[in-house]
Amino acid sequence: MKAGSDAEERLVRGQGDFLADLDLDALEACFVRSPYPHARVQSISLPGGRGLTGAQLARLAGPLRVDGPGLKAVPWWPLAVEKVRFVGEAVAVVWAEDRYLAEDLADETEVDYEPIPAGPLHEEAPDGVLYESRREGGDFEAAFGRAARVLERTFKTARQTPLPLEARGVVARWDGAAGRLTVWTSTQVPNLVRTVLASSLQLAEGDVRVIVPVVGGGFGLKAHVFPEEL
Repeated sequence: MKAGSDAEERLVRGQGDFLADLDLDALEACFVRSPYPHARVQSISLPGGRGLTGAQLARLAGPLRVDGPGLKAVPWWPLAVEKVRFVGEAVAVVWAEDRYLAEDLADETEVDYEPIPAGPLHEEAPDGVLYESRREGGDFEAAFGRAARVLERTFKTARQTPLPLEARGVVARWDGAAGRLTVWTSTQVPNLVRTVLASSLQLAEGDVRVIVPVVGGGFGLKAHVFPEEL
């Protein structure tokens, strides 16, 4: 196989530097996630005080807000505040010197949930519709009127989830003296990550640097900004 660039040559030889290959002497973080689709968070007990709850983090950073045509801008907190809205939503984060200890701390975290009936997840979208897009072009009725045959069908598609070989991941380093944040993340949209991080953390975009190592697949999954990155 003939590689077309130095980067491709390194990948062919198994020498690509992915996020997990970085040696930055960082703490490992592990998220505590909700087993309920809809519940109020009554209390959280963190082992050893090595972690943050959603209420604590809300005092340090604002929610993620992504605006765009057809989107209803609803706040998406890095950690759930007061209630969870889907199975797997993070309610707390703990950290330790290695991955195994971090996962042990997550297992030891006690969360008191009060399950609540299904209903609108966001007050800003009581109808449950967060995105709606309509596109029109040409004279639809005239085109159908000229057609020799008209076939009507209803098509439905199932939910789809991209499955890249490399999962999402992020490493961050804060330089308190310079007031600058450096983030290494497996993403397809580094500029968007920088914009959202700067806005949520109330930093100037020039003080946030986003570095993307070799990405082990994305397929659209990594074309978004996720709470874990904050």
